[in-house]
Amino acid sequence: MKNEIKDIGINSVIKIITEECPGKRVIIQKSFLSAIPGENLYLPNTDSFVSGLHFALNLLETDKRITKGESSVPPDPLTVVSAESAYDDDTQDLVENAVANTNRLVVCFNHQVSLSGWACTATPKGARTKNFPVSGAKKGYPFPEKPLCRILAAAGAGYVAQTSAFIEDDFRNKLHKALSFKGFRFLNVLTPSPFWGYSPEVGEEIGKLALSTGHFPHFEIEKGTLSVPLKSDKLRPLTEYFALQKRFRHLNLAANRKLLDEIQHSVQKNWEQLSR
Repeated sequence: MKNEIKDIGINSVIKIITEECPGKRVIIQKSFLSAIPGENLYLPNTDSFVSGLHFALNLLETDKRITKGESSVPPDPLTVVSAESAYDDDTQDLVENAVANTNRLVVCFNHQVSLSGWACTATPKGARTKNFPVSGAKKGYPFPEKPLCRILAAAGAGYVAQTSAFIEDDFRNKLHKALSFKGFRFLNVLTPSPFWGYSPEVGEEIGKLALSTGHFPHFEIEKGTLSVPLKSDKLRPLTEYFALQKRFRHLNLAANRKLLDEIQHSVQKNWEQLSR
């Protein structure tokens, strides 16, 4: 990811939202690109800051203060957010940006759980989290995840895509494609978390199974037009994907067969809608 960000340009704005920061601050990380000025901001101000900074860069560009007489356009703001931020705290801001078609690329590194291990609306149904444990009648997070990509596409985002950090070529291709668009763009990237309870050596297999089982399908929505790379009518069973992660392993028990069937039916229905 660091190399991909370097390709974007030194004036790119990188915003990292981390729940672990005191006061829910947003930090523009210098570690990604040393030429980016650092700023610490409280969460409610970050979207205004990103939009305002890009506007200021354009004004400076017009005045020839950045390029020293050369004619070029400052790179688009790149905003990197967590799942909890995109799916919970900042959803309204993202929708407003999509409606206004703000020239901005947002990349969500989607751990499907908050950085502290608590559930958020990106958490899949049945997943074990700190606040939704598995014990007795409690069988993990009881709700389906928010369909954020479809919400943003319906709001007017020019490019929305879903991919996985496990499958680097697809991630890289979609990132560069998103950079080729203007207006509001959103990239949802399935990203591993230690709270999943998996062995690192099976990380790539988990990424492939997330795709081939339909649990986290890859797709693109360009100006309202949906495209799906995997066109197979037959998905692999979710039990294969769940078996590799402690957060889902309880769903493979006979006592939880009803819940497993419900999730499998939901995944199949979603896949059929995507594949039409």
